[in-house]
Amino acid sequence: MLFAFCKAHYGVVVDVVRTRLQTQHHHAELTTKDIKLYKNTFEAIPDMWRNEGLKAFTKGLLPRTISWTLLSSVHAFLYEFLVKASTK
Repeated sequence: MLFAFCKAHYGVVVDVVRTRLQTQHHHAELTTKDIKLYKNTFEAIPDMWRNEGLKAFTKGLLPRTISWTLLSSVHAFLYEFLVKASTK
């Protein structure tokens, strides 16, 4: 379960940045606001940190942590169950 917890926390940061980079052109077309387009990941991360702080990187963290932890627990249970069932 610890692995699932860590994976959810580090994975969400990567996914937030990736999603921002992928959707920035779509949002610029839909709004009239001047939206800064990031050139790459190394430009997006400091800019997000400067403008929005830590909250920018933790969007969706709670649902992801819950789902990964539950899925990891089910996976471990099923693995142990199948190992015991196959040895009988």
